[in-house]
Amino acid sequence: MPSPSRTIHAAVDHPLLHPERDPAPMLARVREALRSLDALWVFGYASLIWRPEFDAAEHRMARVNGWHRALRMRSRVNRGTPEQPGLVFALLPGGACRGIVYRLHPQQHDEVLERLWAREMVTGVYDPRFVQAHTPQGTVSALTFTLSLRSPQCSQRLSDIDGLLLRSAQIPPDVEVPPVLGNLSVGNESQAQALIVAVHHDH
Repeated sequence: MPSPSRTIHAAVDHPLLHPERDPAPMLARVREALRSLDALWVFGYASLIWRPEFDAAEHRMARVNGWHRALRMRSRVNRGTPEQPGLVFALLPGGACRGIVYRLHPQQHDEVLERLWAREMVTGVYDPRFVQAHTPQGTVSALTFTLSLRSPQCSQRLSDIDGLLLRSAQIPPDVEVPPVLGNLSVGNESQAQALIVAVHHDH
């Protein structure tokens, strides 16, 4: 199995994929913050819910206030290409979001953090931060990955007309167009096609 550092290097070996910011200092800050925490919890709000890729010591349903899930981040790695970005979910300021928090085994902290950085922080676009996750058993401080509204990879909002055009696009009748599409930014035909690809990919 390739090491996370090699995985990152391979993934960014393209002129349009070099990190916007160096992910390493952000990982170092998370490790430093762990010194004051009793446990490492990770909040999943999209693919980490159905594909966490690590074994957790515990998981709980959770709600995070002050952040909402939106399909508004341009992706050149997991969905789309460097020349034709796709759209993926990100956690943006405002509202609230339900998801799952995972408590990691203490002996696996370093390994899981490396894997998370290789998966989520390839281009350094996310802002890793600790948020208050409210669970039935109590509130925990959990690591999650958010997106700044000022990020160049954060798409803008659709107009009502743009949203209507997307809903009339060539999407199979058995594919439900998520309500979140009304909050997306698709400024041209190529971005609209990227959105359609994203909907197909999740079904």
